[in-house]
Amino acid sequence: DGYYNLDVTGRGYASLGQRLTVFGGTSNHWGGHSHPLSEAIFDNRKGFPGWPITYQDYALHLPEAMAWLSLGPFEKHPGSTGIERDLIAHAQNLKALHFQFSNPIRRFGDQATQQHYAAAPNIDVVLNTRVIDIVLADGGTAVKQIDMFNLPSKKTASVPVKQLFLCTGGIENARLMLWAARKYQAGNPLGGGPNKLTGKYFMEHPSLSPVEIYFDGRADISALGPHMAEGRMVNIVLSAGDDFLDKHELPRFGMHFQDQAQDASNDVEI
Repeated sequence: DGYYNLDVTGRGYASLGQRLTVFGGTSNHWGGHSHPLSEAIFDNRKGFPGWPITYQDYALHLPEAMAWLSLGPFEKHPGSTGIERDLIAHAQNLKALHFQFSNPIRRFGDQATQQHYAAAPNIDVVLNTRVIDIVLADGGTAVKQIDMFNLPSKKTASVPVKQLFLCTGGIENARLMLWAARKYQAGNPLGGGPNKLTGKYFMEHPSLSPVEIYFDGRADISALGPHMAEGRMVNIVLSAGDDFLDKHELPRFGMHFQDQAQDASNDVEI
């Protein structure tokens, strides 16, 4: 009771009850909306540090990931819709990204996926169990062990750690780290170092609405909303070009349209 009750003291947020504490996490209500990452985000640029891996490291696994997610080829027919032909054909700083919805949508918590990992010889799948504490080694620079609690048996256990990956989501990662930081001096890495940054930032998809675009009647904008194409549900997201974003030191973003009736709660107007 109360597990999902959180107070957001910054920008208003409708609900925080969309997390799933189950095998596969919130992928179990994922909509399958996908597009490959841009090469540009892996590079360092002014104000925006790149990733610690290269695009080539990522692209190596992209075909396997796309097949696993039941995705077809991207950008198969560039310029094939009215968006490219009419709306942005002469735009210097605007491009169209063709997003896909997985078909079928992959649920990482389904029975087949659970059985796949449970059968792996080098993986132990532990269900109905919560990590309740993180213990640092002497000096506080590395994790020594994690403490776990099994809900059905009410038993606890400690597991020694060589490498620890926290994959519980932006909110639960911060909650767990802050709880584990309580027993150490201020400035410890679990609490966010000397500036105590853990939990200070709410991770979400930032959005602004509405964006006003005026049409003169010559553009076919039907592809801006979800539609069927070659047996798949797709839609187009408009994006500024990488050169434009770099020149103006802007983060990467996309613009998409939603039906006013479907999104009336967010005051989106088109």
